[in-house]
Amino acid sequence: VFLDALESALANGVSLVQLRAKQLSKQNFRALVPAVLDRCQRAGARLLLNTDAMLADGLGADGLHLTSARLRALTERPPGDGLLVAASCHTLQDVRHAGDLGLDFVVVSPVRQTTSHPDAVPLGIEGLRQLTEQSVLPVYALGGMRLSDLDAAFRQGAQGIAAISGLWGASGA
Repeated sequence: VFLDALESALANGVSLVQLRAKQLSKQNFRALVPAVLDRCQRAGARLLLNTDAMLADGLGADGLHLTSARLRALTERPPGDGLLVAASCHTLQDVRHAGDLGLDFVVVSPVRQTTSHPDAVPLGIEGLRQLTEQSVLPVYALGGMRLSDLDAAFRQGAQGIAAISGLWGASGA
């Protein structure tokens, strides 16, 4: 079911996928990556792995996506020639730290209320603008985002949106 939904999202134009499967063991995560990577490559999409850098090493993905906790623990950019490294950021300190490390982009969240993190306090569109203005890196808006929010995200200085339910298995409208 998951792989069918991935293929549908890729067919609908998703070009960057983050594999975030916290419920899987490391062994099962490693086993899933080749199937996800194959589908992404066939669709011309890039794959980021949301896991620790050591586990991601050697799995063949295009990059690594850091949780805010992993970001905060770093003192230098994770190694890997040509790999994209992105991070989830929830505060100005996170955004600045990602910039200091020389990451490739950040995902700022949550902009709006989200079903995946219902207890998180949304930054709102104004909070998104404040963080994009302070970032030296490209910013993508996450958290309750849908395709219909793309223009609003652009107006706040974001490069685009990232979404789970807004793009995954839905029309995104």
